[in-house]
Amino acid sequence: MNYWTKIILSTVSAVLLIQFPAASFEKDRGTIPDYFPPLKLEEGEDQRNNPDDLLTDISEIASTLCRSMEYPDPLTGGIADGLLVTSFVELDDLYRTSSFGRYLAEQLMIEFQQRHYTVVDIRKSRNIMIQKRKGEFGISRDPSEIQGQVSADGMLSGTYLVRDNHILINARILDNKTGKILAGATKRISLNPGIQKMLEGRSTPEIDQRAVMYMKELGGES
Repeated sequence: MNYWTKIILSTVSAVLLIQFPAASFEKDRGTIPDYFPPLKLEEGEDQRNNPDDLLTDISEIASTLCRSMEYPDPLTGGIADGLLVTSFVELDDLYRTSSFGRYLAEQLMIEFQQRHYTVVDIRKSRNIMIQKRKGEFGISRDPSEIQGQVSADGMLSGTYLVRDNHILINARILDNKTGKILAGATKRISLNPGIQKMLEGRSTPEIDQRAVMYMKELGGES
């Protein structure tokens, strides 16, 4: 084999080595080539950082509550005449909540409404406030602006407790007239940066008798 033949064969081999892997990767664009090993999480890194994971966890809480009710039918069951949902509070301080506790309540309202239960929002204002360049406001936490009496069979409330890298959530549905627990659910979820941020906005209400809505009012006439 002469000198020029060797040069030609070496050149062809080099071109083939470059072209075929590149062509294969171009053909399968969007997939991970076999020669790229998958990334692995460092030990102890939380794998549940997707915001959708929290929505899934809350949906599972709602499903467990529905299954644990003795009479779960939305039209004829124990809470057929209405369910109101309150903010979840810290287990160690029942007068303290956070953005996380309020978000749990907001999402559970949607979950039960989507399951065809009658959900009552006690924050509905008597009137709609309209402000130019700001918007239209129909819900409020000001006792003077909301309805003075709400009729509902049940109340969904709960607590949460932060421990290490997890949050323990206890949810329950109470009979507004008797205080009897109609349903209960427990959920343990991973603590990620998004939830941690929601927990930082802690707040404690100012106790004012004018803001208290008594159980007999929640349950309507006995």
